[in-house]
Amino acid sequence: TGRIDRTFRLQIFFYDLLMGLYLCCIVIAATVLRFKGDYCLLERKWRASIFCSIFGVLFSVSSHGSLLTVAFVSVIRWLNCTSMVCDIKTRWIVLGSALGLLLNVAHAILPLLPISDVQDIFRTEIFFTNLDENPFFSKNPINMSRITRMYHGAFAMESNTNTMLEKLQNTTSKGSMFDSEEIGYYGNTGLCVQNIFKHQESYRIYKLLYCITLALLLVTVLVTYTNILLEDRKSKVRVAALLQAQLAQGGQGA
Repeated sequence: TGRIDRTFRLQIFFYDLLMGLYLCCIVIAATVLRFKGDYCLLERKWRASIFCSIFGVLFSVSSHGSLLTVAFVSVIRWLNCTSMVCDIKTRWIVLGSALGLLLNVAHAILPLLPISDVQDIFRTEIFFTNLDENPFFSKNPINMSRITRMYHGAFAMESNTNTMLEKLQNTTSKGSMFDSEEIGYYGNTGLCVQNIFKHQESYRIYKLLYCITLALLLVTVLVTYTNILLEDRKSKVRVAALLQAQLAQGGQGA
């Protein structure tokens, strides 16, 4: 039991360390962006950067890993409380923890895979970097706002984003005007945290599976600890009844 507890403590320490690393990196990034100038001008560049994606992976692995570990601990404690012959080997705990870590890391890295179908599911936004080269847009902010909204909606409906970009570049002799950058899954905000509730047709299946998984983990923790509390109460009642019976026998003997 002691070795199992140490294994779980190491897991919690590891995931908390990742969360601390993420928070430190966000503070450092915020300080650097502050000294670089107006954050509003740099916001999209920051959210589209590889650093924001890396920080998002750290946050995802840490938060989901902590929940998975708590669920794992609750199940083991429940088994120990309800079964007198339960013999849980340390190697089973290590293997289960390693499998959970691998699945957790794979889930966090999945949105970053350079596969067009995957990117179409997890992409947060596409923005054009050189629209200011066209005086029609640069001299009239209203036109800039309209073109942004129009093409943002077009991207949401277009199944093949690369085809959409080619169409835009072919509409003008200066194709570089429609050079674009992508904001990935973790660039939803400046804190590099994913938006699990975003509205997108191709994202619905993943969102459903994600919410079901989280719900199962939370229900597991709730049910197991409720059973542990009930078993603890039953044990106290049995012990109290046994003590009363012993006291009664002692009184009769006297």
